[in-house]
Amino acid sequence: MSRLYAGGIGIGWIICTRESSVVIGSIRINSIEKKAQCGVLGYELHPDYWGSGYATEALAAVVDYAHSTLSLNRLEAWTSEGNDASERVLLKNGFHFEGMQREKVWVRDQFQNIKLFGRLARDKPLA
Repeated sequence: MSRLYAGGIGIGWIICTRESSVVIGSIRINSIEKKAQCGVLGYELHPDYWGSGYATEALAAVVDYAHSTLSLNRLEAWTSEGNDASERVLLKNGFHFEGMQREKVWVRDQFQNIKLFGRLARDKPLA
């Protein structure tokens, strides 16, 4: 991520708890296409912190930064098929399901489908 940041084509953050500053995950803009004003996001949390709102809050901050500071028009993210919790995080932050990409990734010795989500700068998060 340091090299991507230095080149202006990616940026990452760690996610900590407010209470103890324990590192519980990370969130990144894995790639930035400057001409297209588009970024591809990724995030992960330690399972002990799933369902606590940390991913939703972190994603909201990164979405705001990406649209306002980096002037990105479009953000993309994907989830593995069946990862309903991650889908909810994206939907709460104004992402829209855009389609299924069949056998896009190789995980656990097999190809898996992924669900693609996109968000434009003008899209609003769920109330």
